[in-house]
Amino acid sequence: MHPNIPLPPVTMSAFDYGWERVNEPQSFWLRFNSCTRAPGTWKDELFAAARSIANRTEKPIWICSSGGIDSEVACRAFFDQGIHFSVLTLEHEAGTNHHDIEYAKKWCRARGVTQKIVKIDMPAFLTAGIDEYAKQYVAIHPFRYLQIKLLELVEEMGGYAVLCSDDQLYRADLEKSVITRADLYLSLSNGNVVPFEWCKNNKTAHEPYFHFSTPELCLSYLRLPLVSFALSNPELVFRHKSNTHMLKRVVYQSIWTDLEVRHITDGFENIKPLFQKARERLRERFESQFIQVDLPLTSFESQLTSTLPA
Repeated sequence: MHPNIPLPPVTMSAFDYGWERVNEPQSFWLRFNSCTRAPGTWKDELFAAARSIANRTEKPIWICSSGGIDSEVACRAFFDQGIHFSVLTLEHEAGTNHHDIEYAKKWCRARGVTQKIVKIDMPAFLTAGIDEYAKQYVAIHPFRYLQIKLLELVEEMGGYAVLCSDDQLYRADLEKSVITRADLYLSLSNGNVVPFEWCKNNKTAHEPYFHFSTPELCLSYLRLPLVSFALSNPELVFRHKSNTHMLKRVVYQSIWTDLEVRHITDGFENIKPLFQKARERLRERFESQFIQVDLPLTSFESQLTSTLPA
């Protein structure tokens, strides 16, 4: 436990969003909240975020784990704090994500953590499933509807869902001859708020973005020496897309040295054509409603620190 790190305010994720006018999605905005205090280390802030979630709900906590390192880090944050939780994992009926979920199974078995595995017909979900959700929610990435599916499953069990969707993966215009820190940005959209809108419509609360759950957690990641070096020397890292994932793995393993190395996967590698077809269908359907928000790194950092002493 780290009692010197106070509990963050009870909020849902580190950002706010909204629409300036009704029925004008072009006025959509998304803004990160400022830290309420100077952040501790990234590991301490992971622990503080886990304690904050445990403090805000009396429901059983279910961490939705695909077997990736983002969800494993979240599980470790709760486990290391002695916070009771269970793990929910989706298994493709055709076995197409077998390799990925084995990491989650292995981790839970080794620590005696309860894991519930739910079978899902992923081809059916990527067609009829997302089309049903798309009647009410706008997104061009099929994963946003998978988030809703996970929230529904946990809600049906009377639990509080913690999803580890998305992280601070920065992008840059690779057509530039030289990439500078000023060229880096986070790519967000109105699709990111789909799980929050589902929660509002169902009068419930869950945490869809654990790694963006507090401003302090976001800023502490930025200030990690490895991350800070990469952001200050983007030509060394961000020129090659795979390097951004490598940076994340190195950062995570510098905190938990026993974290097992794994391939870069999202569970969809074995059904790529169907996944891409679903994404193209969504893009065509929501072309006029989809709004991308490319948040420059400089603006992101400024929003996180706006009320902190200089």
